[in-house]
Amino acid sequence: TNNPSVNSHLEYSECLDTLHDIVLKYRQSHNVIICGDFNGTLLEARAYNKHDRLLQTFVNEHNLTYNHVLKDHTFRHHSGQSSSQID
Repeated sequence: TNNPSVNSHLEYSECLDTLHDIVLKYRQSHNVIICGDFNGTLLEARAYNKHDRLLQTFVNEHNLTYNHVLKDHTFRHHSGQSSSQID
């Protein structure tokens, strides 16, 4: 479709599907460490960001652990419409 929101959701899901395959393949023989900018938060999900729920579901389904030192977002867009944090 030409709807950027739908494309973004699909592309994000495809990225998590790739990570899913990696985790399943290597988790028995390796310590899997995932890092990077996932355009989602593991803090309380933001209502306007569908990536948050996808990321949180992925982490929960794979029993992944993470350290949360930061309790708030570390970046806020100048428009006030979005925010994120360094994980």
